[in-house]
Amino acid sequence: RLIGSPDPENKNDPFLTRPVHPGQVQQYVRQQLEEAYRLLKRPEYSDVWSEIAGDELAKAIRNIHKSSDGNNADKKTISKFRECFFNKLKQYGNANWYDYEVRGVYAWAILVHATLLNERLRSDIKRVLADRECSCSVDPELLDYLDFHHPQPTPQAAEVFREYVRCKWPIRVFALDPVTQEQNIADIFSMTREMQLAVALAFATGQINLEDAAKFMRRFELDMQTVALNRTVVAFGHGSDTFGWRFYPRVQTPDEEGNLTVAFRDLFLGRQGKDARLKQQRIEPGMRECAALVVMPSFVPYVRFDARGSWFKLTDPDHTRSDLERSLRWSRLLRQLKDLEAYCYQEADLYHSPHLIRQLRKRVTQLERRLPLQTVDSPIPLAHLPCGATLFANGSADLAPELHYWVGLQGINAQADTDLILAGANFSVLETRVIVGDREIPQDNVQLISREILRIRVPRAVAVQDAPNDVTGDGKGVNVYVATPYGITPKLFVPVFNTSTSDSCATEPFTWATPTQEVTYVWTKNESNKENLYAIADTGGIKIPESHEIRITAPPCHLARITASTAELTGIQVELENAETFPQFLSIKANSRKLEFDAGENQLVLRGTEFEALHQDIKTAFLKRLNGQKPPKDPPGKVTLKLTAAVSLKVADNQIQTVPVSDALTIRVRTRHASP
Repeated sequence: RLIGSPDPENKNDPFLTRPVHPGQVQQYVRQQLEEAYRLLKRPEYSDVWSEIAGDELAKAIRNIHKSSDGNNADKKTISKFRECFFNKLKQYGNANWYDYEVRGVYAWAILVHATLLNERLRSDIKRVLADRECSCSVDPELLDYLDFHHPQPTPQAAEVFREYVRCKWPIRVFALDPVTQEQNIADIFSMTREMQLAVALAFATGQINLEDAAKFMRRFELDMQTVALNRTVVAFGHGSDTFGWRFYPRVQTPDEEGNLTVAFRDLFLGRQGKDARLKQQRIEPGMRECAALVVMPSFVPYVRFDARGSWFKLTDPDHTRSDLERSLRWSRLLRQLKDLEAYCYQEADLYHSPHLIRQLRKRVTQLERRLPLQTVDSPIPLAHLPCGATLFANGSADLAPELHYWVGLQGINAQADTDLILAGANFSVLETRVIVGDREIPQDNVQLISREILRIRVPRAVAVQDAPNDVTGDGKGVNVYVATPYGITPKLFVPVFNTSTSDSCATEPFTWATPTQEVTYVWTKNESNKENLYAIADTGGIKIPESHEIRITAPPCHLARITASTAELTGIQVELENAETFPQFLSIKANSRKLEFDAGENQLVLRGTEFEALHQDIKTAFLKRLNGQKPPKDPPGKVTLKLTAAVSLKVADNQIQTVPVSDALTIRVRTRHASP
């Protein structure tokens, strides 16, 4: 938390204790840095980049960083450059304290950072150029004379940086969709060969007798049926940055041919071949949806696609209809049409419509877009903007998550669930875990809005710790961590409020989360024992439907102090709802029972042996009253009992605080005689 006041002498000033959120600080610093950089981009400050932000300043800063106490000469060098910069600021700037002291500090920080970054960039370019796979035509000796940090770099420096980006982060075509698209075709082949004519001629000439003629008179048939695949789209790739698709027509039914054409072809040319059928096919009109997954640097603002389209014959795919020579000829014709545009405007009065020339110009533009060779500059959405030394980071450590600040009202409410927004970087889409205090947040309460924004719901009663530097609130807080497969973030401290229990909270009652309990008593009768005429077995005599537990909801203000084995159900008393159904029934007082804490539901639970012991106490008292009836009488079929109790909690210094449970738990008892 940051404390600021425009008037420190005024103690009633509301700005004196107004907390400033870290997100507001980040936004303020970002705005000031943008204003400072806009100031340095002015033409009058162009000499600052060459005179101050040079190699001498970078060398002095590096020397001080390497030595423990620094060199006095280097410190004087830095002071000299800083004084020179602020003199320039006073010379060209307005007579404003804000420009000198505040914006000037940000501008000086930008100059220092840019100077060190320029030196680091030169060394990294030299390292990339030394790689065998780099094909850049850059002279390493010229790098020492190029400045890459200037707001308006020279064309030579810009070209060297482009070559550096191409070599270090080459564009890779990772995947194409669709790779292939196929059409299923039913392919049937039938062949029938008749042998009767050949046998008849041989018999007529006397070459074979009647017996041989009957033997060789056969008919041969061959039928084949299969499913052929016609690929309508085929993707291809050449190298790492060249890709495309070839589109083929779907199989179409051929046109019906005339009798004369069929008779002439079958008589002189033979049957129709496969190429003849392919010549009749045409590609269907319409757009094709294709996608390419391209891996490229995230800081590149746009990517340029050089596209080429051509038509080819199905019978000869290597023969394209539009080659490069034709493309150049069409391009020259379009250029001539554009040059004639000015003459057409001069003679616009000769045409019937003044819009005709404009329409002709649009038509020329449409023809230009239909040329086989096209260039498309596509903007790239910037998901991440590396700056400074992060530009040179490599490896998995660069993907480690980061936590910058949190967004919420005051922090985490210790007495209720709290929604927080966490801002950071490199959150994993599938494997992001959040730990607040002593527990992991369930995945249902973690929502990944983006790789930089995370929403979490913090449950009540998280473990808090002291925060001695916290100037407001209860002086308590928790540490928040985010973990991904690439690392764990440093802790982010979030303050916690409402940690202490007020007087109103001490009297706020608990409530029954299980308001009704159904119980069945199976009784037997012993004629020989008049004192214990009726009996209810310990095992099998008490039947309770699932689930075997009683739940109690705690007020939010008590959750911060409830832990396992520190809560008990005390003051248990059972009364009869309707005295007429069982006049001899008196109130029952049961022993205290330990409660468990369900952190997931934020409830106290009576279960297991403690639950069974409570019902044994009620059953024993019920049976005692039943056998005490004068005269003896069978148990009533239905009895409704009301159970009241309180919850005892351990507070500071092992003191016991008892909080009542509001209303009463209804226990509906049904009795039935055991089957003989």
